Amino acid sequence: MIYCVPMRLLISILTSLLLAGTLSAESGQKLEWNSLSRGMELAKKQHRMIYVQVVTEWCGYCRKLQTEDYKKAAVRELLSRYVLVSIDGDHQADVANRFNVQGYPTLLVLSPSGDLLVRMDGYPGAHRLKQVLSSTLEKNKMAEATSGKDERTTAPEAPEATRKSVAGAGEEHAVEKDSGGTDSEASRSSLHPLNRAQKAMQSGQYRNSVRILDAFIASSEYQNSELALARFYRGMSLFELGDDRAREDLHYASRRAPLPEQREKARNLLESIQE
Repeated sequence: MIYCVPMRLLISILTSLLLAGTLSAESGQKLEWNSLSRGMELAKKQHRMIYVQVVTEWCGYCRKLQTEDYKKAAVRELLSRYVLVSIDGDHQADVANRFNVQGYPTLLVLSPSGDLLVRMDGYPGAHRLKQVLSSTLEKNKMAEATSGKDERTTAPEAPEATRKSVAGAGEEHAVEKDSGGTDSEASRSSLHPLNRAQKAMQSGQYRNSVRILDAFIASSEYQNSELALARFYRGMSLFELGDDRAREDLHYASRRAPLPEQREKARNLLESIQE
């Protein structure tokens, strides 16, 4: 039996199918990952910052980044403004060691010259990832390249206190200093609370770290990796202050912190308190 389909309906159906195919192709488009050397080369030519993921095949949170977070439209749009570099921690251990990688995933943002601007240890979650990528772009005001831009244009250098070479990149987050030697107000306001708390801990300002984390934890609506990491940091800060409230946070972190190393550290601190 043959049915006649009105031309207007046929055109509508074909248009819908074509649009669906286009959307499917866009959503399935793969991100273009480069080696570190190739990424450095592209970043210098295009005057873009470099987003580096250090991952492994067996890492569950690394797969979550790939299969969930990187597929979100807002995350993909932000990543498209960076040169992307992927390092396999198992097969490129020598490269991973240059960044003092202690667990997976480790996520970094480098300047075009290879200086460390931002470091995220462990799975950040899509919300924090978007916030960090966006604020880093805004804060550094890097020239974004297109194929028609003049490659002679130079990108701004990272602040002197922020610059850390790739060859010597260590475990600490980059810290910006103003002319008075303290964290600048603009820098603090653009950082995620977890980054601000970690910076405070690194400078020995444990009470400030607890204050930041108290507010963040109180406002957290979900039991997720960010909350677990916040309680891990707060537990360590309280431990350093000799505050007995560290027990509860460390007990929580010993079971739920994102990385095995963090859970182990929380357990070790708990044992030392109980002794």
